[in-house]
Amino acid sequence: MYLIRNSVPAAARGRMGESGSRHAAPLYADVPHYTNLTSYQAGELGEVPVQTFFSSPIKAPIYQVNKLDTTKTDSGFIFLTGGYDAYGPSIISSKDLSLVYADQEYNFAQAAYTTTLDGQQVLVVYAGDAVRIYNKHYELLHAVTPQGDLGGAVADSHEAHLTSDGTVALVVARVEKADLSAIGKGEESLTNNLIQEVDPRTNAVLFQFDLRSYFHVEDSFWPYDGSGPYQFPSAFDLWHVNSVEKTPAGDFLVSSRHLHSVFLVDGFTREVRWVIGGKRSNFTDISVNASAVFHWQHNAHFTAENRISLFDNQAVFNGFCTGEETEYGCSRGLEIEFDTTNWTYWVVNEWYHPQNIVSASRGGVSRTPKGNTLVAWGQNPMYTEYTPDGELVMDVQRGQVLPLDHGIVPVIAYRAAKADWVGLPKWPPSIAGSVNDDGMVVHVSWNGATEVESYILFASNDITKVNGIGAMTATFERMGFETSLDVTWKRRYARIAALDRNGTILGYTMTLDIVTQEILDFGYPINDLINTIKSDRFKVFGISVLSYVAVLLLVGVTALLTVFIIRGTRAGIRWDYGGIAEYKRKTRNFAIHVFYIIRGRKGMSDEDVSEEEESLIGGQGKQE
Repeated sequence: MYLIRNSVPAAARGRMGESGSRHAAPLYADVPHYTNLTSYQAGELGEVPVQTFFSSPIKAPIYQVNKLDTTKTDSGFIFLTGGYDAYGPSIISSKDLSLVYADQEYNFAQAAYTTTLDGQQVLVVYAGDAVRIYNKHYELLHAVTPQGDLGGAVADSHEAHLTSDGTVALVVARVEKADLSAIGKGEESLTNNLIQEVDPRTNAVLFQFDLRSYFHVEDSFWPYDGSGPYQFPSAFDLWHVNSVEKTPAGDFLVSSRHLHSVFLVDGFTREVRWVIGGKRSNFTDISVNASAVFHWQHNAHFTAENRISLFDNQAVFNGFCTGEETEYGCSRGLEIEFDTTNWTYWVVNEWYHPQNIVSASRGGVSRTPKGNTLVAWGQNPMYTEYTPDGELVMDVQRGQVLPLDHGIVPVIAYRAAKADWVGLPKWPPSIAGSVNDDGMVVHVSWNGATEVESYILFASNDITKVNGIGAMTATFERMGFETSLDVTWKRRYARIAALDRNGTILGYTMTLDIVTQEILDFGYPINDLINTIKSDRFKVFGISVLSYVAVLLLVGVTALLTVFIIRGTRAGIRWDYGGIAEYKRKTRNFAIHVFYIIRGRKGMSDEDVSEEEESLIGGQGKQE
């Protein structure tokens, strides 16, 4: 693993103008994606390049971006899971591939996606030996595991299917003794698979199917060598079921990797209605050169009443592929159509990776909301997206292609999904900061927050005033997972508020002591303060009363100051006009801050102030 520590380039820092005016420069803190495939594949950044952040302990991938046409990719967020022992579920922005959310509790996860349950959008993932369901606040609603007297059974990590009926379909794995004389062995331990449908609210078992009730030991293509899956390494991995989907009619589509089959189980009689592929297939491939035949497949699901998509691994080894390594070619995303009258099936769509690869295991195919196809390439940690006419519009990878026999690699791409998601975490944003020769830099991030558009920096040398309106020193846009703000002045204490696109505060950090680097449990909620300023309850000619109040106060202060100066001059008092000018400038900048918050504007620059706004602020004129 290769770590790259984020840093703020000196050339990007704010600079003091000749007039002495101060500036705040927001900076994109995330490390740019890599675009040199040759260097990336050669391992110059390591097998799995990751970056770290100042404000968060999270490690995020540095993608190799071979192609990304955001005018043709589907929008929304990308839901990913990463590896066997290092990466939990994560959510990625489809706009710039920056990290949005990374689970901090589980380091092994599979099959993350979003759907609805009981009228609310939820995040579903296999993690921590259970199918876990979270709400938009990332609060755990349900953790579903196998139910009943199954003697040490576990939920297999391949699947986390929340059905349209609000139930969970599990792949269950457990060790059983079986007669293996059909393959020349005696009574041995094997890993059997069952399908369970469980109500997550009550843990009631609604459906159960045992593969041994229909399939036989000799149906498996997996050679007996005494080894088993990762859960039970010494129990023969006979079926290796890796996906299950409940249909609208109540039946269950099941994929068995070691049978080379997908099959439909009647949800009421528990009988196998038909099998496509493998030794027990009911169908004949009528495609040219038998191109619909699949091997060692994953992630089968219906795309229409008589269409199924799946990831066709084709082999049990990993690496680049010329088409000659296997009998049937390279790994691919595959969509087939079938006919239960003539009992035939054929290829509808194929999606190959542009680098031509073969993936030993894992992998998935999914349809995006707008009809694109997203393919995850399993043991090769790569993701591609295709338009309905087959055009490749995204090609990214988060690690090297490693040629090897079937085995464990540092990171994988097992399934990927795209969808809209609203994440509103209950934990606060995180802040970090430090001083430099020109001033100071602060960093902010908020793991899981999808609605943040901008931030407000509050800073003061007096900790008791860091929450006040006078401490509001800069507004800046969110840029990636972590955003940095470089300012050409110094304050000891700082905290940051996160705003949505309407200017509503979603949350705020704790207070940072920039000198000691301590995070202080100090500061009352600043929502009420800012939301009061933003109040639009009373308006005159489309402008809130508070706008007029702010302007009148500023004009009043200016008038009083003018009177004092005139009277002082007549009395022979010598005034420090430089100090007065500085006071006016600070007062005007404060007014701009308030004015922008009221009007929902972002930023704070003299050049952005219109003549109309000048008159409302107080007509001081732009600072030269």
